[in-house]
Amino acid sequence: MKTLRSIPLVLLCAALAACSELGIGVTHIGDIVANPSRFDNAEVRVKGKVINVNKVPLLGTRLYTLRDDSGEITVVAADALPALDSTVVVRAKVQTAAIVQGEALGLRLEEIEKKTPLF
Repeated sequence: MKTLRSIPLVLLCAALAACSELGIGVTHIGDIVANPSRFDNAEVRVKGKVINVNKVPLLGTRLYTLRDDSGEITVVAADALPALDSTVVVRAKVQTAAIVQGEALGLRLEEIEKKTPLF
C-alpha cells in the first residue's frame, strides 16, 4: 500500500525534471537584453544554441555566446566551455557593469550550472 502512495511523488519528481530538460520555465534572452535593470543580479535559466566560444588563457576566462529565438547574450563559463553549435540550458546570474539611462553596459550571464537538454 505504501508503494502505491509513493508512485505519484515519483511521477511528480520525474515531471519536474523533464521540465528542465524541455526548456520549460526558461527566460527568453531577448527579455533580459530588453530590460536589463529588471533582471540585474537575478538568477535565470536560459536555453539556446552556442554560437561562439572564447578563452582568454592569461586571465583564465572562458566566454561563450548563447542565442535563442529572441536574441543573444554572452555567458561567462564556470567550468569547461560547451561545444560550438550545441544547445544548452544554463542557470546563471545576470550581471552588468553599469546601467545608464536604461542601457546595460557589460551585460552578461555568470554561469552557475549548465546542462545539455535531452531533446
